[in-house]
Amino acid sequence: MTENNARTVKLYSSDHNILFCPKEYDKSTIIQANVEAELKYCIYSKKEQNEEIVLTCVDINNKQILQSWLVRVFTEKPLITKFIKLDCKTNRVNYVKYEFENEFNKSLVYKFESMYPISLKVKTISLIIFSFWKII
Repeated sequence: MTENNARTVKLYSSDHNILFCPKEYDKSTIIQANVEAELKYCIYSKKEQNEEIVLTCVDINNKQILQSWLVRVFTEKPLITKFIKLDCKTNRVNYVKYEFENEFNKSLVYKFESMYPISLKVKTISLIIFSFWKII
């Protein structure tokens, strides 16, 4: 590839459940020789594990592999910092509001999940919460 040539590339993961591209970035990207490009990918693991995942950059026009990386993911169990008691009536839908505060000095993306999604559904799955903001 010469300096003036550009390539249309896309990243592919060998395990989309752990290493994946967010939907808004999951598209081809044009890169140029000797120009730095930012390609966004996320790592998300639900269990304690050590995994090796291959991330591959492919020129989608000529189906050529440009670069591959071996990504080693080391995941630890999250520290549970708070328990919430929910009083609900059986055989009926119960809506519960919960107050949550970002206590860190930076904006973070929080993902809320239920261990038992059949019994407890989370209406707002993920939020960007700015530093020291409180969400109700």
